[in-house]
Amino acid sequence: MMSRGARVGPVPAEQARDVRVRKHGSEQFVVFGMDWSPLVGGEPERLGLQRAHALGATHYVLSGAHSTVVGAVRLDHTAGKYKGALHSAAAIFSRKFAVGAIAYVLSDADGTCWMIACHAGSVLSHTDRWYESEPAAMAALEQIRSRFPTLQVQIEQDESGQGLPLWLSENLCSQSRLQGVTSFRHLVRRPSNVLVCLAITASITYAVLSENKTVQQREGLDTSLLWRETLSERSSQHTVHAYPHLSALTQTWQHIPLRPVGWSLRKIQCESVHFDWHCAAHFSRQHRWALNQHLERLKPEGWTMQFTPLDEAAFVWRVGQAASTLDLSEHWMRYDWMSYLQNIGAVFEHIQVGGSSRIAIQAPVDGQGQALPLPADIPDWKQRTLVLKGPLRSLPALSALHMPVRWRRANLDIDRTHGLGTTRSALSLELVGDMFESRSE
Repeated sequence: MMSRGARVGPVPAEQARDVRVRKHGSEQFVVFGMDWSPLVGGEPERLGLQRAHALGATHYVLSGAHSTVVGAVRLDHTAGKYKGALHSAAAIFSRKFAVGAIAYVLSDADGTCWMIACHAGSVLSHTDRWYESEPAAMAALEQIRSRFPTLQVQIEQDESGQGLPLWLSENLCSQSRLQGVTSFRHLVRRPSNVLVCLAITASITYAVLSENKTVQQREGLDTSLLWRETLSERSSQHTVHAYPHLSALTQTWQHIPLRPVGWSLRKIQCESVHFDWHCAAHFSRQHRWALNQHLERLKPEGWTMQFTPLDEAAFVWRVGQAASTLDLSEHWMRYDWMSYLQNIGAVFEHIQVGGSSRIAIQAPVDGQGQALPLPADIPDWKQRTLVLKGPLRSLPALSALHMPVRWRRANLDIDRTHGLGTTRSALSLELVGDMFESRSE
C-alpha cells in the first residue's frame, strides 16, 4: 500500500528523458528517472563529475558501497521550479535495500511504471526508468534476472497518484541528495569568481615550480613498500575460486531432485557474491495435481522456497565461504593456460577467452599528494573474461587449471531433448568469470 503521509506534487516530464519529480512530505523533492553508470578506479568524486559532464547533466549523485555508481540527470530551470533540495529515489531505495538483488516496480495512476533494481546496495545500469506499462517493466526485469537469479521483485500500485512508497515516507538523508554540476567555464563567466580563477592559476604555477622539490622527496620514499601495502589492502576486494570451491558448489546441486512428483527441474543458477554463492533451482509444474506442498517436502534443510503462481517454483540457498582472496602484491606462477584450455576444449562445447584489461588500482601518493609510479618489481595485474560451456561431467577437467579465476556465474540447464555426444549432454554447465594474470612492467 502507498503511504498517505507524503503528498505528491505535479509530475513534470523532461524532454530528453522521462524524468519525474515528486514532492516529499519534508518539503523536499524526489527525482525518478536518472541515468546510472558504474565507476571503475579511484577518486569517485572526480569520475562521477566527469560522467555527469559527459551526459550533459545538471545534477548528479554518488551511491553504492564506496560510491561505486553515479546517477546523472538533466533538469531544466531547476532553481525556478523546485525550492527545496532534490533527492534521488533510486539512491534512497538502494540504501534501504542494501542486501542481495532487489527490484521494485511502481505502477503510476496513468498506467506507466517506474522500475528500479539494485545489487548489494548499488543501483544497476538501465534501471531507474519509466515504462509505458507493467508488462514492459517486467520484461526489462527479465534481462536483469538472467544476471541475478535470486532477484527479488516487489510490485506496488498507486492508483490515486497521491502518495509515495512507504520506503520514501521517512526523513531523507544527505547521501541521496543531488549535487549541481558546475564547470570551470561556468566559473569564469561570473565576474565574482575571477579571484577563484586567479587562485587556480597560482596553484598551477606553484606546482610547476615545486616539481624539482617533489622529485627529491620521492627519492627518499620506499615506493615498492608503499605499493605492496596498497595492493595488500586491495586484495580483500578480489576473490577467486579454486577447483575445490567449484566442487563445493556443485555438490549442493546433488541434493536437488530432477523429477519430483508432478514437477520438473529446468535450470540451476548461481552467482558469486564476495565469498559466498547465491543459488536458485527453478522448477516447472508438469501435472495439474502437482501441489506446492509436494515440492516443499523435498526441500533440503536450511533452504527456502519461492513460488510464482501457479506453475513455477524455486529452491533458494546459499553456499558460504566458497572462495579465497587474490594476493595482488605477489606475482602469480608462470603457467601456459592457453595450451591447457586448448587441450580440454575437446570435452567442452564452447570456450571463450576475452581480451585483457588492466585492473584499476588507486596508486599510493607521496608527501605532495602525487601518485607514485608502479615499480618494475611490483606485479601489474590484468584480467580477461573466461566463459566455458559443456556437459556437467566435464567439470573435473578444470581441476588442473592453475590460474586465479573469479567465477561470477555458474548455471546448469536441463534439456532432456539435447543431443548426446562428447561435448553435449542433457545437463549443460555454463561458467562465466574473470581470469587474472600478473606481469612486471
